[in-house]
Amino acid sequence: MNRETILDDTRIPPWLQRELAAALLLSGGAQTTRVESLCARHPRYAKQLWQVLARARRRRGRKPGSHRSDAVTMLAGYRILGRIGEGGMGSVYLAEHVQLGRRVALKTLRPDLLQDTRARERFEREILAVSRIDHEGICPVYEVGEDDGVLFMAMQCLEGEDLAKTLAGLREHGPESRNAAMFSDIRSIAGFFAGAARALHGAHAAGLVHRDIKPSNIFVTSCGHPVILDFGLARDVHSAASGSTATASLIGTPSYNSPEQLRSGGRELDARSDVYSLGITLWEVLCARHPFAGSEPGALFARILQEDPPSVRRVNKVVPRDLDAVVNRCIEKDPDRRYQSAKELAEDLDRFLHSEPVAARTPGVLVRLRNWGRRRNRVVAAGLATLAASLVISIGLLVARDAALTEQRKARLAVHREREAAETNLAKFERALVSRLRQKNQDKARTVPPEGAPVTVPAGAATWSRR
Repeated sequence: MNRETILDDTRIPPWLQRELAAALLLSGGAQTTRVESLCARHPRYAKQLWQVLARARRRRGRKPGSHRSDAVTMLAGYRILGRIGEGGMGSVYLAEHVQLGRRVALKTLRPDLLQDTRARERFEREILAVSRIDHEGICPVYEVGEDDGVLFMAMQCLEGEDLAKTLAGLREHGPESRNAAMFSDIRSIAGFFAGAARALHGAHAAGLVHRDIKPSNIFVTSCGHPVILDFGLARDVHSAASGSTATASLIGTPSYNSPEQLRSGGRELDARSDVYSLGITLWEVLCARHPFAGSEPGALFARILQEDPPSVRRVNKVVPRDLDAVVNRCIEKDPDRRYQSAKELAEDLDRFLHSEPVAARTPGVLVRLRNWGRRRNRVVAAGLATLAASLVISIGLLVARDAALTEQRKARLAVHREREAAETNLAKFERALVSRLRQKNQDKARTVPPEGAPVTVPAGAATWSRR
């Protein structure tokens, strides 16, 4: 059997084998640059590194899977025991290492995608991403490599099921379903998601944004611990080209995408986008349904961008207010109003579990009104324009009315003043008239002789008598 794995040269230590295997999955100049970097950092193993690179390039020249059938029984030293599952890009098998006897989950590209460049790039990206993370909440990788052109990744074989199957079992079988006891208790759910948030923070600390957090990518182990799966769409925040696409096509699962992920097509995202997706998943677990269930694709996008999901307590009255506040903060439309890291989310869930006040607060009426306005800019702009026009008209009418009232007051004041002046003049005239009459009477009294006094007639005055 032709094989090419990181064990081709046992003189290379295991910790360097993983980095070398990841480098071999690159192509062209990127592969050479990565190996040169490894040689510069580890000159002691430079010769062995270049020898492995040469062998890899000789074998990669063959057509992938040229002598394989679909009924694969052996792959790079692993005996295939059965298929565990299959996704859109790859298949996962239960396998056993022939020499070590260790059982693993062996993930490979589907045979029909071996020559698909984009599928291969995604698989390579997942291998490179997972190999950089060392956290108990991330499924560890034991070995990566290529056998006869078939990329593979040997991971720890986990016992349990993904969260999507758990939720489906709860809906179908209720208390009789697997993990029913844990996911029927609010505190157990909060503890599970606190662990998932810490695992996610481990990926973020390694410079990776998952971009596809959803129930089927969160594994529930037999011990009830969360494990984050499938980093095939992960974005390397330190690499401009990592996980980017030439088109604005959607990345991930739209119903769990953050608003900014729908707008940008998955580019230029940070950890807060994963916090949103984890918050939507927590909402779904607490309420036993998706917050935007039943929406057509077009309507779904509009609802995610513009509509707040109902409060968890409106759907499930059992959920405490503090946990409701935590969920609300996770799924804020504005990334600046969410938890700024998955670690902050885990810490707030820990506060809830210890009956301490949480950092999140349920938004008040004014905050919800402001958020509503931000999401409906056009409606708000039209409303404000109408309101402004109404205010201008109202103010104009008030000003005109006030001017008219002012003129009326001025006219009444003028009439009042004229009346007062007329009354004053009349009073003066009456006083003058009375004074004049009094003066005349006084003068008349002085000129009339007393009764019985002789009347003196001036000389020469004419006299007359009645005949």
